Amino acid sequence: KVIGPPMRTFKIEIFNRYGEKVYISNDINAAWDGYYKNQICIQGDYFYKIETTDLEGVSRDYSGTVTVIR
Repeated sequence: KVIGPPMRTFKIEIFNRYGEKVYISNDINAAWDGYYKNQICIQGDYFYKIETTDLEGVSRDYSGTVTVIR
């Protein structure tokens, strides 16, 4: 789950190591549960991209990795 200040717009995408998109959301309050196509994702690192626009209209992009541990 992403935690941050209020946003005008928000988008998160999470990709597996093959570049396949396993999660997408426009809801900052939503949380990825580690599932893709109703199956538990394998343990490992996943790449994320976040695009936001704050309440003042400033756009910011973030990226990094998140690790799934089972």
